[in-house]
Amino acid sequence: MYKRGPKKMILIIPVAILVALIFFFLIPTEPQKAKKVVDAFYTYEQNAQFSAAYDLFHPKMQERNSRGRYIENRGKFVGVEGFPYSLSKPKKVKDWSMSEGSEPFETAYKVTVTKEIRDQDNGNYRLEQDVYVTQELETNDWKILWDFNE
Repeated sequence: MYKRGPKKMILIIPVAILVALIFFFLIPTEPQKAKKVVDAFYTYEQNAQFSAAYDLFHPKMQERNSRGRYIENRGKFVGVEGFPYSLSKPKKVKDWSMSEGSEPFETAYKVTVTKEIRDQDNGNYRLEQDVYVTQELETNDWKILWDFNE
């Protein structure tokens, strides 16, 4: 008669550890998803792909600013095309609202974006903006919001 118990355990433990590591490294966390959306947004802006960037806005942002108006305004913005940028580590924010009187989002992630603007007429300068990312309830996609609070 053969005993199979210990041999099975020798196989099961490494397989379980391997599966756990795969989940840990391959399945992104919420902060990673938030940062990825912000990175995609500013990559689109760098490449003057404003329509694609607009698609990453939360519906509340799209209500506030039409696609045409956004594209027209961003196209005129100084330093939009080709600017280098950096992103901070996402910070979880509870009950954040986009503007006074608007319904708060239960959870959002704040990412600070720093753009390095190289301007031959006005000199070099740094532009910093806090961007908020939350999961859109209908699609479960992560979407961008800007802060309009005073």
